[in-house]
Amino acid sequence: CIEVISPCINDSTIIFENGGLATSYGSSYSNEHIYLDGIFYVDTNMSFENCIIKTRAGSSIVLLGSNTINFYNTTISGCDTMWQGLIVDYIGTVILEDLNSIQDAHEAINLGPKGNLLMNNSEIINSVTGIKVPPTYPSLFGGTVDLRQARFGMYASSFLPDYHGQPM
Repeated sequence: CIEVISPCINDSTIIFENGGLATSYGSSYSNEHIYLDGIFYVDTNMSFENCIIKTRAGSSIVLLGSNTINFYNTTISGCDTMWQGLIVDYIGTVILEDLNSIQDAHEAINLGPKGNLLMNNSEIINSVTGIKVPPTYPSLFGGTVDLRQARFGMYASSFLPDYHGQPM
């Protein structure tokens, strides 16, 4: 047998297992290396400061309810393949405050019909879609988007490889 170890995991990496809930892992992380191994559900307010978050192919962060997820000087990127992105399931709030970078996502942030986003001095790069506000027919978008010194773009020579089942 051959054990396959991801190049994005080391001895100090915290692994968020597929289907994991934030309440099972804790609500605050600082100066950590984290590996997202599938879908991670944020069911409480949560914050990341000075963290590096690497993602397995097709992973996502799903913000549930009216919770808030805060990022400060944190990078979220695909390990060696694209990931789905951060999905606001209801009326949650995503705060990207001060030098964050979301990279290599299919939809970096999907706000759903009522999600809220404050993005200040941060970037979304090398992603297929930066911020998605899906159609909410017959009503209007019920959330807020506040962008301040936000940067978007494609800075790599190409996207990472697609994850299995990634939409075109």
